[in-house]
Amino acid sequence: MKTLLRWFTLLFIFALPIGAKKFVVVLLPQFFENAREFSSLFIYGTDIIAVLIIVFAVIHFRRTLFEEFAGSKILPIFVGLAAVSIVGAANYSYAAYVFGGLLMGVLIALAVGAMLRTDTIRFRDVAIAIGFSAFFQAVVALLQFYYQKSIGLWFLGESVITATTPGVARVLIGGERYLRSYGTLPHANILAGFLVLGIIAIAYLFFTSAPEKKFARMVSAAGFFIILFALILTFSRSGWIVGGGSVAAILAYGIIRKELRARAFRFLGVALISLLILAYSLGWAIVPRAGFVKGEASVDHRIFYNEIGLSLLERHPLGVGEGNQVLQAVREGLYLSKGLNEVWLWQPVHNIYILIASELGIPGLLLFLLFLFVLFKEMEFKRTQAVFASLLVISLLAFGLVDHFPWDLHAGRLMFWVALGIMMGEQV
Repeated sequence: MKTLLRWFTLLFIFALPIGAKKFVVVLLPQFFENAREFSSLFIYGTDIIAVLIIVFAVIHFRRTLFEEFAGSKILPIFVGLAAVSIVGAANYSYAAYVFGGLLMGVLIALAVGAMLRTDTIRFRDVAIAIGFSAFFQAVVALLQFYYQKSIGLWFLGESVITATTPGVARVLIGGERYLRSYGTLPHANILAGFLVLGIIAIAYLFFTSAPEKKFARMVSAAGFFIILFALILTFSRSGWIVGGGSVAAILAYGIIRKELRARAFRFLGVALISLLILAYSLGWAIVPRAGFVKGEASVDHRIFYNEIGLSLLERHPLGVGEGNQVLQAVREGLYLSKGLNEVWLWQPVHNIYILIASELGIPGLLLFLLFLFVLFKEMEFKRTQAVFASLLVISLLAFGLVDHFPWDLHAGRLMFWVALGIMMGEQV
């Protein structure tokens, strides 16, 4: 059982960005006729692996799966509140489906935490799984940008797209529209989120490899370069900012810790060389995307979505029900009030904190923030694993300031709860 848990968990972590899924039914047909991830029921390949892990973890760990850790008293209350919110939702079936995704994420987090605390898996195993997966996604991303279309990995969840596909994420550079790399994820921003996790994992492997294992550090450095290359080709400005902040935090930590200082300066060299090469070869694409233009749709829409979320919160301080933010905002005409007349513009609030508050109310947001506070408060930051585990979560929380994928989209939600599980497992 322990061996099965170990390998299923590492396979699951590697498969986090693989979006192979089976469409079942549109749950909000009155507003969305087409299958969209935040309006339809899908069964994902990773769901099957997740259920197996949860079942095996419950059997293997029994009561210890739910043993005390920081935040263990808050998390059940938060989940219970989400369950109760289904009663007040405009669409019960979709609220129940979204709650099922939340519950799966929580149980996966508990399982990953229990396995790390019992050495069923090690943090290094997790870092290798994330690093290899990010490298694979990076190679796919590079090929997608080179050919400006998907590369035939539809069976792994790759979107079948070209640079001219309506609604696809593109970037305008020098009058030409270029396809932003997706990997096997449903959007370039989600790929950017996972690639940042990959950079953190690769950095950990670089910092902690044995002094005599120079080849391992060379492989880590090469992996860092390829993943950074792919991160640029997502053209996700939030990804660039969070990725840069993560690297800066890693370097600062390494320089502060005397025993890691030499590694930190080597990693700084790798980062600078990588940035110089990429800036020289891709400067024509980076510079036009680096700034924010007044009236830019992606910026304005995020502001509108946040205002819609705050309007819902003002009208419904106890929330509109799990997963029902978009539906309720459509019913109340809030998208139309912002001039968002097209169905494809009816998207979730692009801020997970406002999104949680609008769906679970002010009590839900406060419980969520309290859980995070207690979790971080109990981390022992003198331990290298604890620092890197925390950074995985912090990076996704930072993405959550300007996007919704860490909370309500399948791959992003699993990334987030796996990262939280890693933190739970690395507590002293």
